[in-house]
Amino acid sequence: MEVLNVTVLGDPVPKARPRFSKGRTYTPKRTKEYEQRIRAQLPKISIPQDLPVHVTITAVLKRPKRLQRKSDPQGLIPHTKRPDTDNITKAVLDALNHILHDDSQAYSISAQKFYAEIDGQPRTIITIKDMTHEHQ
Repeated sequence: MEVLNVTVLGDPVPKARPRFSKGRTYTPKRTKEYEQRIRAQLPKISIPQDLPVHVTITAVLKRPKRLQRKSDPQGLIPHTKRPDTDNITKAVLDALNHILHDDSQAYSISAQKFYAEIDGQPRTIITIKDMTHEHQ
């Protein structure tokens, strides 16, 4: 059963490594803003901590000019360059900690990244499914 399906407009941003300054650790601004943008789109729900969930993340990045010719596919194109899929996933899961008890609650995750359609916008699509009765 689907618990959540959200589309967050704007460029997906990978989780950057923590930075250190004056003896303190901090999350870089771009990563923090991306996580806040995701949180702003989330409903005010709390998923019970004993509920096993499957999280699907689809990152759609801006299509470069070199892929906007008439001979290029009109739809989504698999993205195999940086940013890494796992770093985008980390940023999304950290943002979801407001509705999930912890990202360890996601017993299953699938993530993929694409270049946007010819006229498409960059975005992140997040789906959470309740997997309680899935394997019984």
